[in-house]
Amino acid sequence: MRGTQFRIWATQKLKEYIIKGFVMDDERLENGKVAKTYFQEWEERIRKIRTSEANFYQKVRDVFATSVDYNPKADYAQKFFCGSAKC
Repeated sequence: MRGTQFRIWATQKLKEYIIKGFVMDDERLENGKVAKTYFQEWEERIRKIRTSEANFYQKVRDVFATSVDYNPKADYAQKFFCGSAKC
């Protein structure tokens, strides 16, 4: 019985990891049973992800700007470089 319960729990956690790329212990978070450095570690990870994402998008913009038919005044180019923000 306990083996079956464990396999069900483990399968749920693995599925969550595969889909999201991470798993969090919500029960421990809700009950306040986490080390004080836990959130600092997550902030550091998130900061690295954001930096990596910014570097990736900069490389994409660099490639776009060096394309043969690039016209910086074209609507599509201005929309591309503005991203989701209104320019």
